[in-house]
Amino acid sequence: ILKAPFSTKGVRTLMPMMNEQADLLVKCLKREVGFGGVCHIDHWVTKMAFETIAVCATGTSFGSFVDDQDTPFVKALNSLLSGFGPLSKCPPQLWPIFFRKQIAELQMYAKTMRDTCIDVIKKRRAKETHAVTNKKDIMDMMLEDKDPKSGKAMTEEQIVDNVLTFLFAGQDSTAAAMATLLCFLNANPRCKKKLVQEIDEVVGDDQLEWEHLSRLQYLDWCIK
Repeated sequence: ILKAPFSTKGVRTLMPMMNEQADLLVKCLKREVGFGGVCHIDHWVTKMAFETIAVCATGTSFGSFVDDQDTPFVKALNSLLSGFGPLSKCPPQLWPIFFRKQIAELQMYAKTMRDTCIDVIKKRRAKETHAVTNKKDIMDMMLEDKDPKSGKAMTEEQIVDNVLTFLFAGQDSTAAAMATLLCFLNANPRCKKKLVQEIDEVVGDDQLEWEHLSRLQYLDWCIK
């Protein structure tokens, strides 16, 4: 059911929306950090990754660029991940004895994340959100399409699990890749200068287009 959105054609249709999210990030950084300011880049690229995936996959904006604060979903996710630290040093069989309070908190964070996904689905069913392009997005496909082999549609639980996976796993890995790239570029001014020069030559003052990507060879090297 979900093969088409991840094809080259599917990703290409979403590029204008991805560009828009990148522009919003830059505007937000100018407003909240300012030129010459210092920031924790992981925080900001997480905002962009989360908002981009949410908008492109579910047609839902969480207002990540309104201010410098994290959304409730991201806050719950961060608390959930950090909360597992102490538990990892203790056998799971002993968690109910020594970490009863912590487990209750982790369950609360997990519920916040899952409730967010359920709310996103409810809004689409109520037509409060829609795909950002003129084609079906991932949410439409999960709600309407059926598996071509079995003829079965996704269950409600499967849909919630998939939305949770996109918002959690998708933004985490994407943000980590962007943050790593930016940190290495900042630590290597010569490489940064060469990359900016390539982007100026290929893209210039125009909007980034799909056709530009194959010509941005040095950018590809930096990312890899």
